[in-house]
Amino acid sequence: MISISMSTISKKITASDPSCHIPEWELKQVNQSNPIDMYIAEKMKMSENQGHGRFMSRSIRKLLRLSETYMKCARRFMRPASAHICVILCDRALECMLKAIYMKQHHGNLPPPTLTFLDVIQLAGDDPVQELELAMFVHAIHFLAGCEDAALLQQVNLPQMQQLVQKVEDTLGRLSERV
Repeated sequence: MISISMSTISKKITASDPSCHIPEWELKQVNQSNPIDMYIAEKMKMSENQGHGRFMSRSIRKLLRLSETYMKCARRFMRPASAHICVILCDRALECMLKAIYMKQHHGNLPPPTLTFLDVIQLAGDDPVQELELAMFVHAIHFLAGCEDAALLQQVNLPQMQQLVQKVEDTLGRLSERV
């Protein structure tokens, strides 16, 4: 007759349900000489990693789609009368892209609510000159988006708005290579 303790049965039942989470210290308590316990422990670690990977990839895809949506909206507001709205939407698109890169580089960890200048430099790339240029551009857009003084953007004409949106799209294209 085989003797199995209730705690082992409980662990197996919990381990068979991937939505349940077993802490690492409990997995270490599994009897390593029992092949069934070893198999269940291995499957739990795999399902936990796959669940985290799915969450990360789904979150990154959502951030990328959101970035595209903001840019589509920014193109619609590409008029001198709505320059501030266009800049705000461009800022949001850049922020979503940078947060997607942050999640990718930090293995799914959630990004902070606001990215610092240093964060942007680290996320920008490998070339120090391009990193600094890109970080300065991103923060200039962020400054303009947060600026409450309407006088800064009142003198903007259509060709300048088109250049600004094109520069944001080019920047998003360079950043998307890092995702």
